[in-house]
Amino acid sequence: MTATGVVKRLDEVVDDFARRARFFREPMTPGRARTFVRQHRLNTRQRNSVLKLRVATNCPIWDLRVRIIAACAEEVIADHAHGGGRPHWQILEELGTRIGLGLDEIRAAEPLPSTLMCWHAWDGLMSNRHWLEGLVANTCAERVNVPGYGIGLVREQGWFGMERDRWGKLFGLSDDQLEFFGLHTEADIAHSNLGWHAVADHAARLGMEDAAVEACRVNLIVWARHAARNHELSARVLVEEQRVDRGFLDALARRHDAVVDQEERGPVGERTRHRSAERRRHDEIARLGEARNVGRHEVGALVHDRPQRHVERREDRGGNRVRVDDAVDLGPGPEDLGVDEHLAVTRQPAAEHFPVQVDQQELLRADLLESEPRGLHPEGVRAGDAGGGVAPDVVPLPGGSEHAARFREPALQRDLSRSAPCLRRLLHGLASWSGIDGPLLYCQALLGWRRMKRLPLLAVLVALASTVPAQAQSRFFEGKTIRIVVGFSPGGGYDTYSRTIARHMSRHIPGNPTIIVENMTGAVSLLAANHTYKVARPDGLTIVNFHGNQVVGQLLGREGIEFDARRFKYVGVPMRDSAACALTKASGVTTLEQWRSAKTPVKIGAVGPGDTSHDVGRVLQATVGLPIQLVRGYKGTAEIRLAAESGEVAGGCWQWESIKSTWRKALEGGEVSIVLQMAPKPLADLPNVPVALSLAKTDEARQLMQAGIVVPTAISRLYALPPGTPDDRVQTLRKAFLDTLRDPELLADAGRAKLEIDPIGGEETERLVAELFKLDPDVAAKLKGILR
Repeated sequence: MTATGVVKRLDEVVDDFARRARFFREPMTPGRARTFVRQHRLNTRQRNSVLKLRVATNCPIWDLRVRIIAACAEEVIADHAHGGGRPHWQILEELGTRIGLGLDEIRAAEPLPSTLMCWHAWDGLMSNRHWLEGLVANTCAERVNVPGYGIGLVREQGWFGMERDRWGKLFGLSDDQLEFFGLHTEADIAHSNLGWHAVADHAARLGMEDAAVEACRVNLIVWARHAARNHELSARVLVEEQRVDRGFLDALARRHDAVVDQEERGPVGERTRHRSAERRRHDEIARLGEARNVGRHEVGALVHDRPQRHVERREDRGGNRVRVDDAVDLGPGPEDLGVDEHLAVTRQPAAEHFPVQVDQQELLRADLLESEPRGLHPEGVRAGDAGGGVAPDVVPLPGGSEHAARFREPALQRDLSRSAPCLRRLLHGLASWSGIDGPLLYCQALLGWRRMKRLPLLAVLVALASTVPAQAQSRFFEGKTIRIVVGFSPGGGYDTYSRTIARHMSRHIPGNPTIIVENMTGAVSLLAANHTYKVARPDGLTIVNFHGNQVVGQLLGREGIEFDARRFKYVGVPMRDSAACALTKASGVTTLEQWRSAKTPVKIGAVGPGDTSHDVGRVLQATVGLPIQLVRGYKGTAEIRLAAESGEVAGGCWQWESIKSTWRKALEGGEVSIVLQMAPKPLADLPNVPVALSLAKTDEARQLMQAGIVVPTAISRLYALPPGTPDDRVQTLRKAFLDTLRDPELLADAGRAKLEIDPIGGEETERLVAELFKLDPDVAAKLKGILR
């Protein structure tokens, strides 16, 4: 099982849980919402100030430990990335006051008995297990909150996205008042991506794939109890509704009983005092469980369970019982130690008590697979027999000599044996390097034996060598994880495009790698672009999705840009966008003529420099002389729409595809009109709307529009690889990107999500970017002044 494979298995567990979880489908009530505020505030503080720090304490990897601590600090001290400098429990308090709770009431809330029980169970999962299992236990609890799992609205918006809509309808709150859910989703995506990457990196190395998956499954049992109907699901419901294996619970119970039995056999003194404390703790938890029809075994097992170990006991010839481990030995268990020593061992840092044996030769072979061709040496041909003759050649395959022996073809080998030995070795070397199961079988399938026998050896070599790049890419991408780093928040247009592409693109990449989406918000996607350019490894496994206006930003010398757009390796653009200006009927401006003759500037909402909503207004103001007053500072187009509907602004200018998708009802009802479009020619669905380029009176004005609006908008949804990415991987991903965007399954998916598909390939994207940097220096200087 590869590291990527274990992430797939974890995703399947989370997805299955999200599909079956009852509380996703239960109605929201005021009482349930208020209980959520009280208990989630307590839970956030407990998990991030106590429980997750247990994992950090056990983790021997410094960088990962620091990241875990940083994530905890965001939740309980100050989150500048996803909370405006406020901790999440404080944002939740503000939400609670909007649904009828007082601050004193929220802060005086006590944990429900079932919440206490869950804390004890989580303490066992995060303290008494291997740090990787603890990391999984925490991460999968965050993963169930984000989009991409389950069905329906849960899959599209994530749990908190769905809750935002339900709370808005129940309490009549706006999106701004419900910011907790959006911010929490962003944080959960960022934190769970961190955890998932750590699992992908370390699970295979530690030999803990199965243990990681089991930790995820056990944690979701606890998570269900915490989240569902005030945490009152019984063990019976967990078995029946969540399809949890009853035998698994029984196995946990037996393990717990073994610990308790060992306690009973302990001597008096310190061990007795420890036993009494542990027994009191266990009895207290068991009573809490019995009050809610949860058996002693289920609760106790979850609390006291330790790292999953696959241990078999056998007797040797002398009748002595010995242990045979079929996985990495994770240290002595309760059957080997008294309970004091057992608890001491399981609470020690993993580096000391969870040894890992690594085959150095295996690592060396793995490195060679990705760094240089294998098989281009004399050992690629088997030595002759004792008589000195040439034995039938065997292609050196990873499966070993028995596997390779099946590919002998004496008839053709007689022909090859007459050729120069170096060519014969090259043929076998190419086959070994490319991963083809024998060049002979490959050529037979491609050409047929009769035809192939008549071909010169050079032709055979050419046919085989032509397949090497694709086979090499398959070997590289197989078992890997590709990250699409989106520079905008979850749920928006950029994020939706990326998640739709990620669901389908793997099928079109040789080796079928896993593809995940991460959100790195900030500065209109500038943070994501800078990070990918400066930090991401140029190995073809990181794709950034950022705003095309940032390319213009570099051209104009905008502050904060730390990349050279000409050095990115562009994968393509899923939708050739065009901007349009939409104004409300209430503003009194519904045509271009009314706008041009307006006696006072028309207020246009904008995000800020570098965003289409800002740059379009500035360029139109400078080139066409439209009376415009830009109102900047909105967080996104959703806020601009709300401001327009409330009369704060008249409307805004941004991507037409976004406008017609998100403002569809207002457009159809005549409450909003499209007054101007920024396409090179009229769009098919806007045939009668004026085109801005036609209003330009000078060549300079047309250049300013082209460089400031038309091209940046066309490539606004850029997908790019870091500089230095190998050309063969760039070409593989460019082809896969276009193939994905022509895939009928993706097109059907995009249709359901109201996403338009009109792709631009990587080569054309690269050309458009290069053309921007050919802009006349004087025009560029003027554009810089306009877009300041």
